[in-house]
Amino acid sequence: MIFWRKAGLAVSILGLMFAATLPAAGAGTRFEDSGTFRQVVLGTGSGLVSIIYTPAKLLYATGATITGGLILAFTAGDGTETAARIVRRSVKGDWWVHPDVFTGHRELHFVGKE
Repeated sequence: MIFWRKAGLAVSILGLMFAATLPAAGAGTRFEDSGTFRQVVLGTGSGLVSIIYTPAKLLYATGATITGGLILAFTAGDGTETAARIVRRSVKGDWWVHPDVFTGHRELHFVGKE
């Protein structure tokens, strides 16, 4: 029970961090072109958000891989295309939050494209 409260708090903090960056999205310079202080701030924010984002992505990809395996098992191999599509989309995409997500120069893709 305590775990879920902490997880809820972490998700809330993550949401607030993203919401705080929305007004500045697209207005800032790219991470590579920023000054040292701004790079430190963006890099730190990226690392902190990735601490929550990356395990969530891992859980999602693991669940989708298990689902793909179950599809193969229950269809006796006939669902290969569907299973492959589910697994492929879950493991593609971003595995960490790049600092340019906060500047508005890069989109965050939790689910990969075909």
